[in-house]
Amino acid sequence: MKQWPNILAILGAIVIVIATIFGNRMISGAAVVGYVVGFILAMIFKTYGVDQGGGTTNNNWIIWGTVFIISILIAFIIDFILKQAYKKERG
Repeated sequence: MKQWPNILAILGAIVIVIATIFGNRMISGAAVVGYVVGFILAMIFKTYGVDQGGGTTNNNWIIWGTVFIISILIAFIIDFILKQAYKKERG
């Protein structure tokens, strides 16, 4: 879990840069919101377990990463649908 915040932050920064280059502000916003909301939900819904070697485990990284990725995918789908509707409207 120590490297996971950095991995998500780097992935988020890459998504924000690429989305900004292509003019997709919704995706950039979703990356920021997904990172923060994912962290909050991970802290609320975390569960602890024990691995086979007796060490403790938790599911924070799964919840955080899932919320982050899903928020970006939802924003991408919404942005795609809105662009298609705009194209139809303009003819």
